[in-house]
Amino acid sequence: MAPLSVSAPDFEIGRHRARHPAEVLTGCRVTARGDDWATAAMVLPRFATGPDVPLGWLGVAADSAAAQSLGSLFAQGLDVRTVDLRLDAVGPVPSPGTVVTARGDLISSNHRTGLSRIRIHGPDDADIAVGTARFIVVTGSPPSTPSTLTMTSSESTTGGVPLLPSLDEIFGITDAARLEHSSVLTAELDPALCNRHGVVHGGLHVSLIDHAMRALVGHSGPHGDPGAPELLDLTLAYQRPLAPRVDGTVLLCATVERRGRRITTVHATLQTSTGRVLTSAQGTFLSAAEDRP
Repeated sequence: MAPLSVSAPDFEIGRHRARHPAEVLTGCRVTARGDDWATAAMVLPRFATGPDVPLGWLGVAADSAAAQSLGSLFAQGLDVRTVDLRLDAVGPVPSPGTVVTARGDLISSNHRTGLSRIRIHGPDDADIAVGTARFIVVTGSPPSTPSTLTMTSSESTTGGVPLLPSLDEIFGITDAARLEHSSVLTAELDPALCNRHGVVHGGLHVSLIDHAMRALVGHSGPHGDPGAPELLDLTLAYQRPLAPRVDGTVLLCATVERRGRRITTVHATLQTSTGRVLTSAQGTFLSAAEDRP
């Protein structure tokens, strides 16, 4: 797989710069942090395949803000890993070029776990999504040397809006199998996407799962919905880290569990080629069609 080259400017929100490749890729920046809260901001890009930004793309901001709200634990030399993350959509994702902010507020923590509340909103303070994230506390480990994400700079034709390739290109995704109510996508993630621990940031799992679910729901069923389905909620359970140098090609498996007149529920897993589940997820979608027979 060729080195990932992302067509986007070197984002900087205020004086805050990227801490790891997932933030470089998404334009996310942790902008403030206290002992029990944190904020992360993100400039919404335009993708080569179209202007719509999926809610899953905001996963890095959600996970980063929630994790950094456990700042008092980091001060003790500890670290955290995401156990589960849930997002509920409460408003539309703004248009490309908009800066959105995720705020994480610590609900509770001890020497074993932490639970944070998430709120994502636009510049007008209108809510986009709310949710929660649970973390397990682990002993801090010396950081490994992260891979370098190759970046190129460009501006879109709409006046400086970050321009990115398609999600398929970013994550090396191709179709492996597709049936009426299930699909399998393969992804060959560039090791340059890894964080300092050599694994893919938990927020990118949200983007991968969301993309797989949308690809299935948009093509499955006999009704032929005229527009993209609307994601209502998405819940991820992280079981094992994703390490591209170890796992190689991974599979995104999605299955429609129930497709009603308006509501579709989807189960998905991110797993290794040998079937070892890394992340499992549940999503609920609202049909774009107003009426169905």
